[in-house]
Amino acid sequence: MAILINGVPTSWITPERGLRQGDPLSPYLFTLIAEVLSSLLRRARQSGFLIGYQADYRLNGQSVPPALTHLLYADDLMIISTATPAQCSHIRLLLNETQALTGLTVNWNKSTVKFSPHIPRQFQRWMVRILKVPISFSIWKYLGAPLSFGRTPRSSSSQIITRIADRLASWKASLLTMAGQSTLIKSVLQANASAPDASCMLINSNHRQD
Repeated sequence: MAILINGVPTSWITPERGLRQGDPLSPYLFTLIAEVLSSLLRRARQSGFLIGYQADYRLNGQSVPPALTHLLYADDLMIISTATPAQCSHIRLLLNETQALTGLTVNWNKSTVKFSPHIPRQFQRWMVRILKVPISFSIWKYLGAPLSFGRTPRSSSSQIITRIADRLASWKASLLTMAGQSTLIKSVLQANASAPDASCMLINSNHRQD
């Protein structure tokens, strides 16, 4: 790579530590790797090795069931499949293949698996031995939004409320004028609660809290 100084490129620099999260090139790197992984997952679905979630809805009188196998955002990944030994083995194989192709290492310490409550515990332990990641029994949260099966409890929003209250307290909102407090609250809400509020319906009692 080269650095532009006053419009003039310097001599070439060879990175020795690699690209990491936070580097200017990391968003482009993650996008390229996401394309590789998405291609592998789509090929696995088309070949029948991976079965995602089939959402059945009506379009012009016809049933169209799109298969949802994965969601990607920056360097975060969620894979959705049926709980079978073959599916879990193929998921692990695809992730290892992605590591070999791209050089990006999966952080297995931050990886977890969550099962439907209808899956027996003994069967869950069997799948965990194949995936080699722990089971998450708590409610998953992504960008502050709770990801749960069924109705979202009120307690799932407590972390959002606490984070907003801490941010307001750190800025000493009591010393601001009413207009200043209003501007501060709007900016904090936009930064902390916009993603959860857009992806799920927050409980009305949380909206009414001062």
